[in-house]
Amino acid sequence: MKTIEFGGVPRPVKYGINALAEFSQGTGTSLDWIFRIAQNPLSMNFNEIRWLVYVGLKQGAIESGQKVDFDIDQVGNWLDKEFGKFPKFSREMNESMPDMEDDEKNPDGSLKQESH
Repeated sequence: MKTIEFGGVPRPVKYGINALAEFSQGTGTSLDWIFRIAQNPLSMNFNEIRWLVYVGLKQGAIESGQKVDFDIDQVGNWLDKEFGKFPKFSREMNESMPDMEDDEKNPDGSLKQESH
């Protein structure tokens, strides 16, 4: 698990199913959208950026047995001062995304929908 100094202290960062599920719920985005923003972080709005950083820090703390001593508004305040660190969080999320087989993707990189 990687650590990023943010909010004045080194903090573990973890992007897994729990973090991505909380991101999806908090932003109203789908799994397909999460894969798209992983490919193009500049397509995110500020609420999505704030949620992305928050869920990575929150899950990093939980997985490391640390207390979650911040909330999403605090993360927004830290981003006001340290926005330049956002690409580190984006890279961490990107590196945590599972590799999808080419036959599971559409030509634009989005995931194919299964028909039922």
